Amino acid sequence: FRTYHRLTLPDGAARVLMDAPPPMENVQPFFQIAALLHTAGLSAPEIVASDEAAGFVLLEDFGDSTFTRVLKAFPEREEFLYRLAVDALLLLHRTNFSEAALATVPCYDNTLLLKELRLFPDWTPEHGIHDVEGWLQQWEEKLAFLQNGPWVLVLRDYHVDNLMELPDRQGAAACGLLDFQDAVLGHPAYDLVSLLWDARRNVSPALEQAMLQHYLGHSQVQDKASFMKAYQTLGVQRTLKIIGIFHRLHQRDGKAQYLQHLPRLYQLLERIDAKDFMNPIQFDSAGS
Repeated sequence: FRTYHRLTLPDGAARVLMDAPPPMENVQPFFQIAALLHTAGLSAPEIVASDEAAGFVLLEDFGDSTFTRVLKAFPEREEFLYRLAVDALLLLHRTNFSEAALATVPCYDNTLLLKELRLFPDWTPEHGIHDVEGWLQQWEEKLAFLQNGPWVLVLRDYHVDNLMELPDRQGAAACGLLDFQDAVLGHPAYDLVSLLWDARRNVSPALEQAMLQHYLGHSQVQDKASFMKAYQTLGVQRTLKIIGIFHRLHQRDGKAQYLQHLPRLYQLLERIDAKDFMNPIQFDSAGS
C-alpha cells in the first residue's frame, strides 16, 4: 500500500513524499530504523516533515542513481560499488546501539526464519515436500546455531535496487539506503548474502569471493568458519523464501514477470552443494 512521489518545491528543490496509508501501513518502524542508521553515520533519507495520522512523510530526495542504474550505465564500476555496499555493512555492524534503541526491533529468530521458509512448499508443491512440518523441523535444527549470535541490525532487503550512490558524501555515507523499515536483529551474514546472492542480478563467484574477503578482513568476525556456515545456511533459506514469493506473485497476483528470475535463484542453489538443505527436493536450473 506504500507509494512514493517526487515533489518539486517552488524553489526548485526536490523532496520525496511517502504515502503510507494507515491502518495498512505504519510509519513508526521507518522513523525508528532511519534514526538508528543516522546514529551509525549512514545515509538514510532525512525526514523533513510528517503527518503520521494521515500516513504522509516528506523525505530527503537522494536522486536517481540507484546502484542498479549506475551498474547498467557503467559496468566497470561494479567492484567499487559493491565494496561501498560492504563498507556500509561493516560500519553498521561495528556500531554499538544502546539496548533501549533496539528494544522494539523484532528478532530474526527461528520463528520468523521458518515462517519465511514455509513460503517455498506452500507455493511450489511441484517440489514434492509432502511432510512440510517434518521438513521445517529439519530446518529448525539447521538454523539453531544462529540463535547464539552475534546479533546486528539486519536491513533484510539489502541489494543494488535499494542502494543509491551519493557521490557528494564521504566513506560509507556515500551509500544511500532505502527500504529498511522491516529491519530486524539477526546474524551479520544475512545482509551480506542478500547483496551477493541477488535474486535479480548475476553476481559472479569472483566478485562474491572478493567481497566476502573484504568483509571478513575488516570485520570483527573471529570464527570465520562459523560465519561462512551461517552465510551459506541463510543464503539457502533466503533463496527458498524468494522462490516461494515469486511463485506467489505469479499465481496470486498475476505478476508473471518475476518468473524470469527463477533460473538465477536455482543456479544459486546449485552453485553450492545444497543437498543437505533441500532433501527431498529435486531441482534444476530451469526450476522444474
